[in-house]
Amino acid sequence: THIGNASIDSFDSTDPAKSTDGQYDPAKSQDNATLATISTNADIILGTGGGVICGDLLTGPGGTVDIGGAYVVTGTTDDSCEMDIPDVVVPFDISVIDSGITCNPAHPYTITVSGDEDMAIEYITMRGDLIIQGSGRLRIYVDGEISSPAAGTIIIDDDPDGSDLDVEIYANDDIKLYGVVNAPGNCTSFAIYGTPNCTDVDFMANNDFIG
Repeated sequence: THIGNASIDSFDSTDPAKSTDGQYDPAKSQDNATLATISTNADIILGTGGGVICGDLLTGPGGTVDIGGAYVVTGTTDDSCEMDIPDVVVPFDISVIDSGITCNPAHPYTITVSGDEDMAIEYITMRGDLIIQGSGRLRIYVDGEISSPAAGTIIIDDDPDGSDLDVEIYANDDIKLYGVVNAPGNCTSFAIYGTPNCTDVDFMANNDFIG
């Protein structure tokens, strides 16, 4: 279900014709995004409101979409999506799971990364900002829900400026996000992977996800 005025787009952070200083620029939008499902059900994708897909809308063979309102698909809409999607396997030891992370408006939660680090935690609840700073690679396995009941932001802060900081989150439960995910917005530095137990991903309100 894609409702409201949300848009789905893609960009190349390495190409100045398709991004600005490595950041997403809607003025340089391309028709390269794809919203797809392998389902063959009727009306499996609902698009309504003022939403925009800057690219293609695809279903499995025989599947159909239900588009209404001012919803726009700039590319094609068809039933040509056939693919095998392998299950996500967490690539590090998760035998010991630490307590969860809670972020509050007055007390942002900060993780400082130095080199390659792995974490396994119970949950992430963002009522405020989650700041990940430093350099290297951080992989986080979250056994429970990732949620932001308020407009908390996940901030990726490469410190010192210009260093490489890559963050991967492995979600083993549902994701419900209300705030901005990945500010300032380097798409190559952030990724979320869902295990087979992650069956529902919600992005609400006027948030952005870049990754």
